[in-house]
Amino acid sequence: MLFDERDLKVFDNPDSRQYFEEILQCYYSKNYRATIVLLYSFVIYDLFMKLQTMASE
Repeated sequence: MLFDERDLKVFDNPDSRQYFEEILQCYYSKNYRATIVLLYSFVIYDLFMKLQTMASE
């Protein structure tokens, strides 16, 4: 397995963690096209959430 629970603790946002778990499920089921699309969406989402956090601080 590529990732375990310890590696997923990198994400502070629980929504990001759940979203990344969905990406891993797609990858492990060998649905690579969906994995790429979800990963791209995840990067944009995670970046947006981090920018919002930085703006509020």
